[in-house]
Amino acid sequence: MWSARFGIGHAFYSRHGYAPPTPMHTMQLLYTVLLIPLIVASLVTMIYWLVVFVRIEQTTRRLPSGTDGIALAEARTEPDIPILVVIPAHDEAGSIGALIRSLREQDHERFHAVLALDRCADGTAAVAIREIEGDHRFEVIEIDECPEGWAGKVNAVRVGIERSVFTPDAELLLLPDADCVLHPSCLRAAAALVEDRSLDLLSFLSEYPAESWFELFVQPTAGFELMRQYPLLRANRFDDRQRPFANGQFMLFRASFYREMGGHAVV
Repeated sequence: MWSARFGIGHAFYSRHGYAPPTPMHTMQLLYTVLLIPLIVASLVTMIYWLVVFVRIEQTTRRLPSGTDGIALAEARTEPDIPILVVIPAHDEAGSIGALIRSLREQDHERFHAVLALDRCADGTAAVAIREIEGDHRFEVIEIDECPEGWAGKVNAVRVGIERSVFTPDAELLLLPDADCVLHPSCLRAAAALVEDRSLDLLSFLSEYPAESWFELFVQPTAGFELMRQYPLLRANRFDDRQRPFANGQFMLFRASFYREMGGHAVV
């Protein structure tokens, strides 16, 4: 008697002819058949995200950064450009204090901030006034209604710009989200980049702190996918391959351009 086995899940052969595979060998063969597509799919996915990561790495090296803006600001001899920071907020009592504190720590001397509070019912105004501590650079505007056809945030920005006493003197308009925190040199760096590149709109990408395993997993993946769909190098092109993109958390407009395009009424 003799027998031989060839690979996982193969049938046995003997002098007496073909021996049917046992249930165990059948399951092994089934696992192998199922495993191969999974391995192939995993390799394809890994290669795909590797390519995405390489493209993002190349992009970050070629794009200007906040650090570049700080270097430009250090080299400037002209006075700081007047900036008006317009902060639309709806029930942001838990987060708006951090933004106000970060604004008060800015090293850009010529800026003012208006907090456009859209129908807040959680004490946002009280928190804002407490954090401002009488700082004359800040203004609070409470909005009680939103006109038909307008979204709350867009209307809050419009009202903030229209009603603020600081608007006439502003050369740049910054529109950040109320739950952001700004680096102490953020305004100075952004203004320097706008001037150095003669821009009408500058948008910074945000850094997202991760405090849980879920955020560590989801935020990088979401960021990679966003940059894949909207290649940032194409956003900076000036030909038919341009793909416009801006981060709504941080949009810095030249005030004259903002007025020329019709402001938020055209949105």
